[in-house]
Amino acid sequence: MVNLKTKGIILFIAGTALFSSSADARRVRETGEIVAFNNVGIIGDIKETLEIWEEALKSAPDNVFIIHRIGSLYHKLGTELLKGNTDLVFKAIGNFQKARSWLKKAIAINPDHPSFHYSLGVVERDLGNFDAAEKSFKKAIALDKDNIETGYILAVTYCDQQKLEEALAQLNWIISIDPSHAPALFLRGTVKLMLLTNNKLTEIEAESGVDDLKLAIRLSPRLREELPAELVEIFIEDE
Repeated sequence: MVNLKTKGIILFIAGTALFSSSADARRVRETGEIVAFNNVGIIGDIKETLEIWEEALKSAPDNVFIIHRIGSLYHKLGTELLKGNTDLVFKAIGNFQKARSWLKKAIAINPDHPSFHYSLGVVERDLGNFDAAEKSFKKAIALDKDNIETGYILAVTYCDQQKLEEALAQLNWIISIDPSHAPALFLRGTVKLMLLTNNKLTEIEAESGVDDLKLAIRLSPRLREELPAELVEIFIEDE
């Protein structure tokens, strides 16, 4: 059995950002790092598409699917702007706020559509409103209990708030349904190791976290790039 603590990987992982689909957006927001701005064409296309949908809404002002689409496009526009330079961060946040307003309007018209709550949760999370995001994802799951992708981003949102035990329970549920869900396995492995640092798991229990990471990487080799150097060393020793 690998001695996790003597390998020095636990403190490294405890201070490492968790695997997240919006890592680029978070990095720009938190560090002000400048990312190569090569998506001008994409932004132009999104704006043109927005104009088309906003024009269509004039003839069908209560069409909830058009409203949802507009909200999703504003979120997409904000996401692309965050890939640009730091001068665009406030514009990006403004688009996220517009997206939230449109998505809330869609939910007011049809509160029983799970994808509307999911979309709102994604926007709230990108705005850093993790509690609101959590509530939206839970509502989406209540309306569509078998949607494990919503369950996965809820687990990530738990991790954003350091609710590691809730995240572990959520990931266990996802993996019970889909044992080959590589991102969930990778995140569960990370969460188990983080719980070890908080003395919420024993070292023997946390050992299964390394097994989760190994299986995740076998299923999706690109995840190996997410590993810290100490874990790569362990993997080489065990191969």
